[in-house]
Amino acid sequence: MIASMNKVMVMGRVESDADHRLVGDGTKGKLGFRLRTERQWKEQTFSTVHRIVAWGSMAEQHKSLKAGATVYVDGRLENRKYEKDGETKWISEISAGDIQVFGAPAASETLPEEEIPF
Repeated sequence: MIASMNKVMVMGRVESDADHRLVGDGTKGKLGFRLRTERQWKEQTFSTVHRIVAWGSMAEQHKSLKAGATVYVDGRLENRKYEKDGETKWISEISAGDIQVFGAPAASETLPEEEIPF
């Protein structure tokens, strides 16, 4: 048998508030969110947005995850297909084995900027 590994580690900022829902018979939690990572090359910044999915107790634990939070995700890359408008679509997502939140969004990121009156 050929040795293989499917391990993904990403750390970045949550793009949008996490979407939590109950699936199946309504007892299993599923959490989905997008995570943006960035890399520098020369004078440019390149970013990639990753789809993250978590299940069960991990989904429950992180269901209040908000946009702008700094998060580390350790998991595996999975591909799945679904039907939309009679057409088969494929997506790739990271199935989280561990999620660590390192920082909530800064107040300046979550509140609209207001002019200081003095």
